[in-house]
Amino acid sequence: MEKKGAGCDWKYGGLWALANIFGWGACASTAVILTGIFGTRNGELWMVLSAFLIGLAQWLVLAPRFSLTGWLIPAYGMGWYIGLWLGTNLGFLSPGLFMGAAGGALVGVMQWLSLRRRLGRSLIWMPAMSVSSLLGCWIGVLAGVSAGAAPAYAIGGAVAGAVIGVLSGSILVILIRREARRKTVITAGVST
Repeated sequence: MEKKGAGCDWKYGGLWALANIFGWGACASTAVILTGIFGTRNGELWMVLSAFLIGLAQWLVLAPRFSLTGWLIPAYGMGWYIGLWLGTNLGFLSPGLFMGAAGGALVGVMQWLSLRRRLGRSLIWMPAMSVSSLLGCWIGVLAGVSAGAAPAYAIGGAVAGAVIGVLSGSILVILIRREARRKTVITAGVST
């Protein structure tokens, strides 16, 4: 399903950003709703289920373009859950920063493992996800705190997703364009 043209690449980057906005916003909202309904006793379970929404949203964008299997949904979800858990439980001074860096690093490695054979120079994906997630979670926490009250988590999650999606989506577009140029050069070299 390889599409041609620079505009298609940026549309794909936009889809990636939207998927992250939706996934992070839905994750934060779902965790709050489930905790409100069923209580905090199962808070870890709600966090796992909510993190899978991020994994699902990211997989829905990556899978059609790169022919990825469905096992990556739970892998991405568990990566985000572990990052969220680490940030919540071990990020004493700044949970948002630690959460973003840890989750982004874990998911960045998992996504790199699935993209490395499909995109040249995809090694940059790991630090790109880690840095974009660190910044996204930090800004998302600030946005959520400033929103106050009930919608704070949804707003914070959506803002975090927007930052993560735009920053990492830009890197994804660059990687897709480089791969397209590389294939064009290889094809041109073979045909002459």
